[in-house]
Amino acid sequence: MRSVAIALILLGFPSGSIGCSCIDVGLTGQYANADIVFEGVVYWTHSEADSNSTDKHIQVLHVLVGRVYKGAVAGTSVLVRTSIYAASCGAYLPIGGRYLLFGYQAENVAGSHSIGPFVLGTTMCMGNRFYPIWRFSLRKNIKRL
Repeated sequence: MRSVAIALILLGFPSGSIGCSCIDVGLTGQYANADIVFEGVVYWTHSEADSNSTDKHIQVLHVLVGRVYKGAVAGTSVLVRTSIYAASCGAYLPIGGRYLLFGYQAENVAGSHSIGPFVLGTTMCMGNRFYPIWRFSLRKNIKRL
C-alpha cells in the first residue's frame, strides 16, 4: 500500500515542476557572476505578464539605489524583474526592506528600445541579502541610503 502511494505521488508531478535549485558559490562567486551589485530599498512592487519569457508572471520591484559596489546604475532608482514563483527561482524581496542586490542587465519592461528606468533582473540563486540590522520602516531605510 505504501509503495502504491509513493508511486502515485511521483507520477503526479511533471518533470518540470520540481522547483528551483541553486548551487552555492559563496559571496565571491555571486559577486563575480553578477553584472551589478548595489544596496537598495524596495519601495513599490507590481506584477505583469511577460509574453517573451517562459515564466509568464513577472514581479517588478521599484528599488531606490544606495551604494553601488559593481557595475553602473543610471539614476537613483531601478526596476528589478524577477519571477513571482519561488519554484521558478523568483527572489522574495518585500517592500521596505534594505538589501544587497545582485543583478544582471535585462531589457526595459516595454522592450529594449524604450525610454524609461534602468531595468535589472535577479533570482533567488544570485545571493541577494537582507540587512537584518536595519529592520526599520520604509521611510527610515530610505533616509539611511
